[in-house]
Amino acid sequence: MNYIKVGIDAGKEKVVCAYRANSIGEVRVVTLANRKEALKPWIEKLQAQGIVQACYEASSVGYEMYRWLTGWGAECEVIAPSLIPKKPGNHVKTDTRDAKELLVLHEAGLLTPIHIPTESEEALRDLARSRGDIQKTLTMHKHRLNQFMQRHGRIYEGKSHWTLAHFKWLSQQHFTEAASQKTAEFYRRWVDQGRAEMERVEAMIQELAPQHTQTYALAQRLMSFHGVNVMSGISLASELLDLRRFSKATELMAFTGLTGREYSSASVVRRGSITKTGNARIRHVLIQAAWKYARKPAESKRLREHWKTQPAAVTRIAQKAKDRLHKRFCHLVMKGKVKQKTVTAVAREFAGFLWAAGQVSETAV
Repeated sequence: MNYIKVGIDAGKEKVVCAYRANSIGEVRVVTLANRKEALKPWIEKLQAQGIVQACYEASSVGYEMYRWLTGWGAECEVIAPSLIPKKPGNHVKTDTRDAKELLVLHEAGLLTPIHIPTESEEALRDLARSRGDIQKTLTMHKHRLNQFMQRHGRIYEGKSHWTLAHFKWLSQQHFTEAASQKTAEFYRRWVDQGRAEMERVEAMIQELAPQHTQTYALAQRLMSFHGVNVMSGISLASELLDLRRFSKATELMAFTGLTGREYSSASVVRRGSITKTGNARIRHVLIQAAWKYARKPAESKRLREHWKTQPAAVTRIAQKAKDRLHKRFCHLVMKGKVKQKTVTAVAREFAGFLWAAGQVSETAV
């Protein structure tokens, strides 16, 4: 059987495709519009010569091209950009060179494909990510309002910001200058609008998530852990999709970018900061959850009720994590580790517990 491998550098307007005719000889390059009607005739022409095996980097172009190609009977892989081998001395980057390099690495079997979500899974993921985007915007507006008040000597003396008492205090702040008063009103309005949008998107997530059966079932398992609420559970599940695709816990830890760098040779061992490769959104949620283990976790009413709906094996893993991660946090702090490094180490171990819960059979009781 003749296989024709194709390396694709995909952009917003065009795609540059590198392939080797009949899998031998000179590499040929063709540039096409990033449109289905432009790509399909060319792929069909190649398919007349053999089975097309294409690949392209995961990027803002998404998975539509993957779905086009597989729908036309071609094989396709979407490649993890951070795991593509790089030549240290290569300082020239063009679309054509990128497509040729992808082709060569694809032929050598040196590329690492990512897991492709279904359209339904991607839809829920996009909705969950929109909440994160709104949260970032809301945080930015809150910071601007706080900084404006501080510049004018308005310092809130209460215990916590963004509580009912704080919002009441903000509404009572008035300025003699009309321009300053209007500025304060703008900032407060932007915060109020952000909070309203956040409430709307969270309500929509809770309404639509149960329709995505498999993803929601995983979210329910993850919500068995202290530090994972409804929103963070759905966010994690929509990014992870299926924990069984990781053969061991360390693979999940590496996927989250929480494993440390290492530059070792012979007897010299050098370890550095975390890699930060893989999925940054999962890493963010895990680190936020890990902070909850700084204090001794209590068995809340929500957790006790939730555990009744989950397999006993998942409940045992969650209870073990609750005790283990708090002790781990305290142990590292007592050793003199700074809290930022401590919480990263706890988040990495937390990922291992989540992996274990994901391996429990759905029929387990």
